[in-house]
Amino acid sequence: MRTSLLLGATLAAALAAGLAGGAAALTPRSHVVVHGPEVRLSDLFDGTLPRGDRVLGPSPAPGRVYTVEAGQLTAIARANGITLASPTTAVVERPGRPLSRETIEEALREALLAAGAIDTADAPIALNAFTAPVVPLSTAQPRIIVEDLGWDAGQARFNAQIAAIVGPEAPVRARIAGRVDDTVAVPVAVRRLAEGDTIRASDIKLVRMSPARVPQDAVLDPQRLAGRTLRQSVAAGAPLAGEQFGTASAVQKGAAVVMLVDLPGLSITAQGRALEDGAQGARIQVMNVASRAVLEAVVLGPGRVRVAADSAPISRPQQGRTPQRRAELVR
Repeated sequence: MRTSLLLGATLAAALAAGLAGGAAALTPRSHVVVHGPEVRLSDLFDGTLPRGDRVLGPSPAPGRVYTVEAGQLTAIARANGITLASPTTAVVERPGRPLSRETIEEALREALLAAGAIDTADAPIALNAFTAPVVPLSTAQPRIIVEDLGWDAGQARFNAQIAAIVGPEAPVRARIAGRVDDTVAVPVAVRRLAEGDTIRASDIKLVRMSPARVPQDAVLDPQRLAGRTLRQSVAAGAPLAGEQFGTASAVQKGAAVVMLVDLPGLSITAQGRALEDGAQGARIQVMNVASRAVLEAVVLGPGRVRVAADSAPISRPQQGRTPQRRAELVR
């Protein structure tokens, strides 16, 4: 790509600074190789510069070239008191090297691991087709930063922007996308869950694991876990296996329930509040909202419990408080 070396304002300033006479005859270089971010007067001409060296403008991007036309080179020489031995064009080149896939994949694994998307630093990564970003040809290893990471746990796909930083120059950035291969999306506990806890959606998250690390009876569908009561404690970051939890709770602790009392020829209902989680058929304690009495009840289904007609309260309201009874006759 042919790009002008100097902006018009830069060249105008250089021409204004020129002095008449005293020009030295110098030979311009036809091929210039620069290794830094700037092109200097000494890069373009062989010999002693009559008015000293100065920065002319930015160098090409790493791995790129541009051409300084003969007319522009002559103007630069005249502005700096230089007489050209023979006007010519100059090709300015800045060497660079592409980042290796291994370097990019390593940075991506670290970012995915830190984000909790994968659980192992050796997860296999497959990058989509892309042009590797080119960094300056330097002995220093670029520092790779992963920016704007997006992760689709269900598809095991990611997209991100990477920034390669070498020294004080502006980072070299590129967009990349790909997937994590040979892993399984597994629901794991986000914190330690104790025996008897009811699993809620906020207690689990999806991560990618090597199949060798996933228990054979691990539950892979997060929807099968919500509302289940644990029979065993589960460590943070661990998958949940079928033997660790029971059936889903039909009633959650603290939830409002309808209390049903069957009497000969009629049923009485009252409003209650569950004091424990319970699956269908389980016996739990409930509190009558009106009387504040605590009774034992059998869970009938979501939000419904049955209290035996002869059930005695497990605890009663404090003396001096007048209970307010509220019931409905149901034929």
